[in-house]
Amino acid sequence: MKKYNELLYKKQDFITSYIRNNLGSTSIVDSRFVDSYIKEFNPKHIVQPFGANSCKEIGKMLSYFYKCNILDRTTVSLYHIEPGFPKWVYVYFIKEIK
Repeated sequence: MKKYNELLYKKQDFITSYIRNNLGSTSIVDSRFVDSYIKEFNPKHIVQPFGANSCKEIGKMLSYFYKCNILDRTTVSLYHIEPGFPKWVYVYFIKEIK
């Protein structure tokens, strides 16, 4: 269990550091973020011919950190949609402490 928690904290740190250092937000269609995460943690993923690679773990981690009140999110509609692309995505950013 300790090893799992350690890995989870590393992923949390990676995601929050990326968001802080890259325009303040990210999503599953942010190809730089997805590629960096895959390079760092080597999760199962599918290489896509264009756009961001597909990695279910990333969506699960972003959603988990949202549920833990670490991240906040909003929806963004995507324009110029190609077949197979989502019509909208969640964009995640670090939750402000008030």
